[in-house]
Amino acid sequence: AGNENIFELMGEIYGYDDSGIEDYTKAVQYYEKAAKLGEIDSINKLGDIYCNGNGVEIDYKKGKEWYEKAAEKNSLYAFNQIGLMYYNGLGVKQDYMKAKEYFEKSASTGDGEGIVYLGDMYYKGSGVKQDSAKAMKLYEKSAETGNSYAMYNLGMIYYDGTLVTKDLKKTKEYWEKGAELENSDCINALGLMYEDGKGVPKDLAKAKELFEKAYRYDIELPMVV
Repeated sequence: AGNENIFELMGEIYGYDDSGIEDYTKAVQYYEKAAKLGEIDSINKLGDIYCNGNGVEIDYKKGKEWYEKAAEKNSLYAFNQIGLMYYNGLGVKQDYMKAKEYFEKSASTGDGEGIVYLGDMYYKGSGVKQDSAKAMKLYEKSAETGNSYAMYNLGMIYYDGTLVTKDLKKTKEYWEKGAELENSDCINALGLMYEDGKGVPKDLAKAKELFEKAYRYDIELPMVV
């Protein structure tokens, strides 16, 4: 492996140690070494560290600078993260149009994350004309790429029955697919179905098992729309 991969691996060890012992100062040092050699994952991880405040003070400006470096290398993750910063007004003035531009850069490559974020914009009417039908098509397209967040949204749409005919069987199918991908929202929602006996036979033991599983997978994500 090249030096950039070794430095990235060392950053992983110090920043995400399974033992729970984390040393973000050392992680940053190794990620920066890898980043100087052009290792995209390390550049993005530096963005995450500063935006999430992992071992450092939250610094959205610095985080965005790292994401921009990765975006220059056409990183889809970076496109989405910068889009989220503009969408949520994190370290920048909220700007839905700029958010949309970055999500579209990602979505144009078929990236499920960029597609689902565009779906959210149309579903909520954030900076665009509200269009539930378009949102649903985008969610379906994203789900086809294996995006579990889109699967959760589609399950909710079929559960709610406002946009489409209520269909708890489809709800269960989408949430089960998302649960297989360890999406805690999908797992928790399935638990509620079993707890309430909606669309499935009531099963409190199964519900408890799912709630506990959801808790284990409920990791903090960098940012969400």
